[in-house]
Parts: sequence; structure tokens; C-alpha cells
Amino acid sequence: FGRILRIAIFFIVMLAAGGAWAVSSSLWETDSKKDFDAGEVDEVSVMPPGRVVLGPRASETGLDALYVWALVEDSKGNVYAGTGSDGKIFKIPPKGEPAIFADLELQQVFALAVDGGVLYAGGFPGGRVYSIDTGGEASEYFDTGQDSIWSLCIAADGTLIASTGDEGRIFKVKAEGKGSLLYDSPERRILSLLCDAEGNLYAGSEQNGIIYRIDKDGHPFVLYDTALQEVTSMTMDDDGNLYAVNPGGSLGWSFPTNDMISSSPAIGRDGTIYVRSEDNSLHAVNPDGTKN
Repeated sequence: FGRILRIAIFFIVMLAAGGAWAVSSSLWETDSKKDFDAGEVDEVSVMPPGRVVLGPRASETGLDALYVWALVEDSKGNVYAGTGSDGKIFKIPPKGEPAIFADLELQQVFALAVDGGVLYAGGFPGGRVYSIDTGGEASEYFDTGQDSIWSLCIAADGTLIASTGDEGRIFKVKAEGKGSLLYDSPERRILSLLCDAEGNLYAGSEQNGIIYRIDKDGHPFVLYDTALQEVTSMTMDDDGNLYAVNPGGSLGWSFPTNDMISSSPAIGRDGTIYVRSEDNSLHAVNPDGTKN
């Protein structure tokens, strides 16, 4: 019986080995973004030329508002949202539920900027800039005399910059109530502002879609004349690239969405660019302008 058992085991092993010998092995490499795009990714982002990094985590926050026009983050990670149509500003803490932070005498809060412990806000109607302390108390900071405030930013020297409509003017405000006209553009509105670390100011217009650059000495010039009617938002990466316009003024790339862009782009730590369009889509775009 033992001899028969040994023979049976021998044949089983030989059959198994024969099956293994019949299988051929193959080797392949996946090292480019194109290769990865052919498959499906899960909780990772694929960056050119084929670098795989952990993907960003997204969460949804509901606000009791019809529109969200402006977002800004303070040094503690609190996010402030300027909304419409009743002029409320919401505070969204890193952990916890959002709450009304300030209620301004506005219909729309189009613009927000934060400097230290002070939040600045402006909107429509009226060209007034408000300062809001950490307790949510608001007071008038500067009156531009215009119809509306469309954008705010803090310059490298701490000066508050405000842009207006329906006359496309830009004001610099050194202190409470002390401001002056920086640039009177021929455009109807200056919809977006961006202050860089070198003291330059970038301004995007509505009417002819012009992007201006104003140097630290206050000299303006046209950086780029887009094919758009409006330049609603701008952002800059750590290398000094203005999206989507290169520092030299040539068009770097464009990315099509299905509707109007309604928020300023945000850049993730991995370089991914996030932007929201009016069809309630959130787009993730790689630094080279391709879809993430």
C-alpha cells in the first residue's frame, strides 16, 4: 500500500509541475503618465512624467446661502466664505460646523482678504471695505466711492489693495480711512487681484479680458490680452507662474470647462489646480494643463 501511495503522489507532483511549466511569464514597465491614464487610479494622483502621489482628500460643507463668491483661509486653518444674496460671511473651522461670522449691510460679499487677525470684506452695493475683528465685529475701513468692491488682496508691504466697478479702478489703503487711487483702468470692472511676494500686483478685468501688471513703483502695463470677456480669477505657484499666463505674457495653456468659472483656483501641495465651474463641477488640473 505504501508503494502505491508513493507512486500516486509522484504522479500528482508531476502533473502539477507540468501545469506550471506550461505557464509563460511576462515583464512590463509602467512609468509614464500616459501609461497610468490607461488604467484607473484610487486615492492617488498621477503627475507628469509618471510620478504617483497620494491624492487630496475632499470634504463637503453645506452653507445656508444661495451663492458663495469668495473664500479665504487664515493662519489657523479657518476658512471664511463670502456669500449672497444677504451679505453673510461664514466661518468654517478645521474641525466643527460652519457658523455665521459676520452679517454685513451688503447683498453680495464678492471679496475677502485676511491679514493677521483682521478679515477685510467688500461687495455690492457700495464701494466700501469693511474690517472685521476676531469676534466678528465689523466696521467701515475705507470708502472708495464706487458702486462695488470686486476683489481684495494684501500687498507684500501690508498695504490693502481693492478693485472696483462699474469704473475699473484700483485703490491702495494704508490705514483705516487712508486710501488713494493706484490705477484708473479703461475697463468697466477689475474683477480679480493677485499680489506677489515681489511687490507686483496683477489685475484681471471685465470688458476686454485684460490682465495688467502693476510693479511695486505703481507703473501699470498690459501683461496679456486674453480672448475672454472676463478674467474672474488668478493664482500663482511657487515658481512665479501666473495661471494660466506665463511670466513673459504668452498663453501657457487653457483648460475647457462646461460652464463659467465661479471661484478662484486653489493649488494643492502636489501642484494640482482645483477650480469650480457654474455647473457644480470641481475640476482637478495638472500643472501642464491636462486633466488630473
